[in-house]
Amino acid sequence: SIHDGILIGGRTLSIDNPRLTNRLWKPESCKSPRPVVLDTSLEYIHELGETKRVRNPIVCCSREAMPSDALIPPDVELLPCRCDSSGHLSLVHVLEQLKSRHGIQTLMVEGGASVLATFFQEDLVDCLCITIASKLIGQGITPFPHGLVVDFASEASRFVALGQDVTLLSRRRP
Repeated sequence: SIHDGILIGGRTLSIDNPRLTNRLWKPESCKSPRPVVLDTSLEYIHELGETKRVRNPIVCCSREAMPSDALIPPDVELLPCRCDSSGHLSLVHVLEQLKSRHGIQTLMVEGGASVLATFFQEDLVDCLCITIASKLIGQGITPFPHGLVVDFASEASRFVALGQDVTLLSRRRP
């Protein structure tokens, strides 16, 4: 609830079909973060169609993917963005567009693993919040992208116990 937006990749949308809501948030006292989905070619939003659970998302796509058809659910707002040389959305341009067009100043990047790794590789992370749950679902994932170094002993890092879970908070920049 402290962020303006919450971002996931298209594959996470397709696999998890999350709601991207804060279940503890009370609509009358606090605004909800705006859901943002990275879906370069719009394949995942097409795949889910009306079965998607997220409401009123901003779906960032390539300019070339902007449809001329009606396959996009009516509550989806498309945000055309530039792509980098590898054909993926330029995250810097995505962030600029989210800020200028939607006023999104703070963004929680929830995942998946590829999206998280790219944000780290492009040095677009200010704060890291890792929750270690007491239960493992499925095979789990690699907790850190290759090359990520977090100084858990620094003054910028704090451990917080939340019930049976442990959360690590660490600032990446002063």
